[in-house]
Amino acid sequence: GIIALETIAPRVVYAELIVDLSPCPLGMQFDGSKCHCNATDMFGSLIHCVESNFSTSIRKGGWIGHYRGRQAAAECPYCSHINVSDLSSLNHDAFCVTIKRKGVLCGECIEGYGPAVFTFPLECRNCSNDPEYLSWPLYFVTDIFLVALFFLLLVLLNVSITSGPA
Repeated sequence: GIIALETIAPRVVYAELIVDLSPCPLGMQFDGSKCHCNATDMFGSLIHCVESNFSTSIRKGGWIGHYRGRQAAAECPYCSHINVSDLSSLNHDAFCVTIKRKGVLCGECIEGYGPAVFTFPLECRNCSNDPEYLSWPLYFVTDIFLVALFFLLLVLLNVSITSGPA
């Protein structure tokens, strides 16, 4: 926008200032004269804002981003704590970068990484050179194959699993 300043007689001075107004930070809302904290109305307790220096921070475990064309906020088991000062620069993958994840709620592993089965909460590990690489086959053998083998033996050997005569 442009602000025009002008004095009155006897000496007339005229100046134009070009002003670039930025939006209020995430979690704050413009009330006609200044930005004020509106985080609880917009995002519940996920955002903490400080009106004195117009800063906002997103609580650890919170995720804010765009989902199906709208701005959304939710609890996120994988997300990191970050500070934001401008909604336009907020990329929802910014929450996930330190943990090798991407996407809505950091729900996907980045390229070349996959979820390691025996980690909590399913850490993304490099698939090619990680000892956890064999987690899925090991999970299949221990949890699915052995249980199926047990039931197959029960059927083939006609073993009664009830506590009475058959």
